[in-house]
Amino acid sequence: YDLLNEPNWTFEGKDKNGRQDATNQPIWEIYKAITKAIRSVDTNHIIIVEGNAWGNNYNGFPGPWDDNMVISFHKYWNPNTQEAIARFLNLREKFHMPLWLGESGENTTQWFSECVRLVEKNRIGWAWWPYKKVSSGTSIMTAKRPDDFKKIVDYWNKTGERPSKEVASKGLFELVENLKTENCRVNTNVVQSLIAPDSKPLAGFEDKNHP
Repeated sequence: YDLLNEPNWTFEGKDKNGRQDATNQPIWEIYKAITKAIRSVDTNHIIIVEGNAWGNNYNGFPGPWDDNMVISFHKYWNPNTQEAIARFLNLREKFHMPLWLGESGENTTQWFSECVRLVEKNRIGWAWWPYKKVSSGTSIMTAKRPDDFKKIVDYWNKTGERPSKEVASKGLFELVENLKTENCRVNTNVVQSLIAPDSKPLAGFEDKNHP
């Protein structure tokens, strides 16, 4: 159970995303309450917790309150260095808890390779986010964005007129169809950067769109 994805809130009237909060007390308290509720019916599965500010602010973390817990952090747009993950390694060492990179991605394939090498060198498990994206080529799979779905997004972003019910419905159902795995483009350069960053291109998986 990953209890709460990327809490982003200041409880101390500081940075709005909680990056500067010193205790994060309400987060730890709600995590404890949720854990208690889960354990009343399930004593088997792992409890995953995330800090404030996109999962990364662990100030005030009291240590484990359950004997099957994992610390999770998210990593985007920062250097792939020991210094960048040192605070999480210190938490793992201090509390003797497993460490999990619960989200990463959005950058370049070179950055992806560097990130994977860094966390695996430090014996940190990892997951990539997300598996599929619409239009973007920085995910494992890319779905084509329907023209009518773009009209919906433009309306949401206040850059276009409100589409009719028929247009909106058509755009959403076309998107669902395009998101099916068989209709997506596989970005083999992304796959390469994640599973074999130092090897030659994967035989049989050359992608003309991404040499």
